[in-house]
Amino acid sequence: MIDIYLNDLRNSIQNIFFDGNILICSNLKNISLSQDSVCVKDMFTIAFYTGKGSNIGINSKNYALKENSLLILSPNTVVDVGKENMEGKLNIIALSLKCLSPTDFLIGDNIFGILQYISNNPVINLYQKSAKSFSCYLELLFFSIQEKSKNAYDKECFKLLLKCIFYNIFSMVGKEFLDNIKAYKKSLRGSTIMKNFFILINKYEGKKRFVKDYANELNISAKYLSSVIKKLSGRNAQEWIHNQTVKSIIYQMKYTEKNMQEIAYDMNFSDISFFGKFFKQQTGYSPLAYKKRIVRNS
Repeated sequence: MIDIYLNDLRNSIQNIFFDGNILICSNLKNISLSQDSVCVKDMFTIAFYTGKGSNIGINSKNYALKENSLLILSPNTVVDVGKENMEGKLNIIALSLKCLSPTDFLIGDNIFGILQYISNNPVINLYQKSAKSFSCYLELLFFSIQEKSKNAYDKECFKLLLKCIFYNIFSMVGKEFLDNIKAYKKSLRGSTIMKNFFILINKYEGKKRFVKDYANELNISAKYLSSVIKKLSGRNAQEWIHNQTVKSIIYQMKYTEKNMQEIAYDMNFSDISFFGKFFKQQTGYSPLAYKKRIVRNS
């Protein structure tokens, strides 16, 4: 498995737009990777796949790609494509985490939280009408990139087209997701807290497992942090933290040569017994049983 950073995409793909924080590539054909698995590290990625049906693994879960599919990948997502080529075309928009800061045009009052929410459902298979609508936005964006004039109005059009693409995605997810958007809009402070909370979760990779650790860094109480996260995401803060811890443990089981004791130490568990109890409580498997399951399915 290899780690892929935003600059790696810039250096390995031709015919792209890249300004240091936003990368856009159109019509990438017949995708084939040198390794079965890649870990998408420091970016949020939106990819629009058109072509023959294919399969893809995202964080150890299998998804079917159909003729028109959207892939939405959050930072530190592991993607498995196996031995087969993806016989279709990809249009890619990749954004650095800097783009998701409060001072940047993309954040608004809710985008980071929404992207984190839908990252748990990373593949959206579009109906023909929705695919056509999304394609139109992409064509306008690509046309905007190719224009030689880059005055203030052109740059603003580019930003607005990007924002249109995001909201077009949100509108296609359905009523349940739109209800969550309304919840995010109720509190700018809550959305900012949630954004910073998820940044810290990604930063520490689940190695800090107590809500109070994150609350201290955000200068709020653990009780208030828990209530905000529960209200805006439907899951409490401890669940999100434990979910990231389990993802990091499984990642090390699958892609490193570390034994269980080494993984437990790396993940800041006090002893191997507590590590085993925690993992079984979260997954229903002991660490060794889960490791055997990974080996058997590989």
